[in-house]
Amino acid sequence: MDAQWAKYGAYLQRLIDSVQISFDTIITKRGIYPPTGTVVTIKFRLEKTGAVSEIISAESSDASEEAKSICKDAIASKSPYGKWTDRMIAALRDSQEFTWKFYFGSP
Repeated sequence: MDAQWAKYGAYLQRLIDSVQISFDTIITKRGIYPPTGTVVTIKFRLEKTGAVSEIISAESSDASEEAKSICKDAIASKSPYGKWTDRMIAALRDSQEFTWKFYFGSP
């Protein structure tokens, strides 16, 4: 994560926890378990409203489209994540781009 997020660890932790729960739920519901070691990198834009405004990219050298879809859905399905404080907006502006990696393990 960008160093400027260091001051907003509580918000960031809630975001991470929410995406993790969503990721686990989606995998369980779909019953799809990509091979252990599969890594998917997702870039997305988070707005000051807490909404994910855009999934910019989903990349992997070995993941199926379904694995990429799981990761995109894990991020988008819980949006919005909560409004940023005035202090956050002053430091982070109106939006931030994130790059997250999802690692698939055994079911």
